[in-house]
Amino acid sequence: MDVEAVLRERWGLVDTVLEPHEGPTAGMDSRTWWVTTDVGPSTRRYVAKWVADDAVGSLAAGVAAAALAETSGVATGAPLEMVGGDRVLLVEGGSMVLLHRVEGEPLDGSGPDDAAVVGATLARVHAATAGQDLVLGLRWPWVEPDGPHLADRPDQADLRAAVVGALAAVEALGPLVTGVAHGDPAPEAFLRCADGSTALIDWASALAGPLLYDVVSAVMYLGGLDAAEPLVASYAGAGGAAAPDLPHLATMLRFRWAVQADYFARRVATGDVTGTGAAGDEKGLEDARRGLLGGS
Repeated sequence: MDVEAVLRERWGLVDTVLEPHEGPTAGMDSRTWWVTTDVGPSTRRYVAKWVADDAVGSLAAGVAAAALAETSGVATGAPLEMVGGDRVLLVEGGSMVLLHRVEGEPLDGSGPDDAAVVGATLARVHAATAGQDLVLGLRWPWVEPDGPHLADRPDQADLRAAVVGALAAVEALGPLVTGVAHGDPAPEAFLRCADGSTALIDWASALAGPLLYDVVSAVMYLGGLDAAEPLVASYAGAGGAAAPDLPHLATMLRFRWAVQADYFARRVATGDVTGTGAAGDEKGLEDARRGLLGGS
């Protein structure tokens, strides 16, 4: 694919400098390039991303979610519109988008300050995404305990039973505050920018569903409910839209571990080693097992 020509013809960018970004899935189902244009005092930096057909839905959902979330004032790496107004280009057996490149240092989530920043940032983003929906992307709840990756595996019977229980418990909660959620707010998705602000990038897992899912996802990544107390307090103190649902954190956290179990069991069953590798998939599945069966 002639990326420079695509950028020129579809986005109106000229004099671009491209740098392929070699990630763990490079050359498989996605490709990424750093894009620099107008080199000099007016330099602009972007990220061009192409994904294969089977990932087009999640890509389109992610760019729509990022654009919506950025109305909160939090930088999200939102997409640029093409000439004509569209954001997603169908090209070469897949789709391509051009995103604003956000510069900053990823949080490592190692202390209460980072946890508090995560909570406050999620609260701010949720102010813009509460009550909104996505046409594409994951639909709540998407866990499939009856799929062959769990149901046809006798060695996973206890794990499947735990996933079924976690799903039933969440469905029994009744109505929750819904909207567009980031879906995977790990600490490294939050960038501390030079101006003191915090950005939230990587919206490829965006979904329409309970916003509490974002909160418990961040809780999971930070090590559980006790370690994430500053996050929860910060989110509530900032008036996060899902604050009324915080009493259900423990129940939703079990569901979040069920999501991990469903995801990694599927990867192990299908031999999908992109990104994490076989060892990473096995570790992810074991972590989910501990989260569901051995306490979180």
